[in-house]
Amino acid sequence: MGTYVNTESWMWRKTCAIRIHAETSVALLYPLSCNDNYKKVTLIIILKNMAKMNRKYARGFTMKKEHWAIVIIVLIGILVLAYVFYPSSDHVHPSLNGAAIVDQLSVSQPNETFVQEATDVLERAGLGVDYYPAEKVTVEFYRHLPEKGYKLIIMRVHSSTGELIDDPESLALFTYEKYSEKKYVIEQLSGKISPVQVFSGDEQLYFGIREGFVSSSMKGEFNNTTIIFMGCSALSATRMSQSFVERGARVCIGCNGLISAPYIDEVVIQLLHHLLIDNQTFGDAVNHTLEDMGTDPQYGSEPLFYPEEAADETFWAPAQVP
Repeated sequence: MGTYVNTESWMWRKTCAIRIHAETSVALLYPLSCNDNYKKVTLIIILKNMAKMNRKYARGFTMKKEHWAIVIIVLIGILVLAYVFYPSSDHVHPSLNGAAIVDQLSVSQPNETFVQEATDVLERAGLGVDYYPAEKVTVEFYRHLPEKGYKLIIMRVHSSTGELIDDPESLALFTYEKYSEKKYVIEQLSGKISPVQVFSGDEQLYFGIREGFVSSSMKGEFNNTTIIFMGCSALSATRMSQSFVERGARVCIGCNGLISAPYIDEVVIQLLHHLLIDNQTFGDAVNHTLEDMGTDPQYGSEPLFYPEEAADETFWAPAQVP
């Protein structure tokens, strides 16, 4: 199973900055979050201080053992920075802000093989991966999801239309947060949040977010993000996908009816290969995935994407601005 990564950052915190004081020749190492600006500043600090050391030695400064140790530490720091800036992969795109796997099904329908295979494909494509198990998937998690800046989000979450939703054209994305009438009262009254259940007749209810929540309760904007829905009926209607696109998502991909978990898990792995490794357009990637996997053997559903205008775009190419 993929290792859980710190969910406040999309890359492992490997980077160390080195500050060299010319007067005392002391090296101080301290960890930094892997923010691009921090990495650039860190590299500048290292290079500037190396230049200072070179000037000293050019004036006849005698190299001592402790100075050799400092030079070695500096070189190690540069190697670490080089690894972070240029990770080894088939497709290297270090400027992107990574991917997230939101696994609300990790308790009820766990699939460690899927998580590991998806993580492997994403990392091979040069994307850092953050993994969110069921207990992390709350209303507040969804509220702040756009602010995290991901370029690709895999939503392995239940979704539902009808029943408690009371609107066949609306979609609810499940949380793993147990339902209470006393929480999020205003958003419940306005229809942005609803009680949902996995199966009809289940005693346990959870909170589900609807299109109105995406439109007006989420914070921030998505980063031209590709959203992959893995729940039922995600593309039966387009209102939820439209809400995500209006909040900055680039394209939404999902199935047009009920789906079985084993089917959609395999579909998404195949889709990721076509999108990220083969660099196919969204239209081709979805169509080739359907050709590879066929429709859901139990329900007959198939993957679709929204909006149609994204058909000829690829994940790696900049989106076309009208």
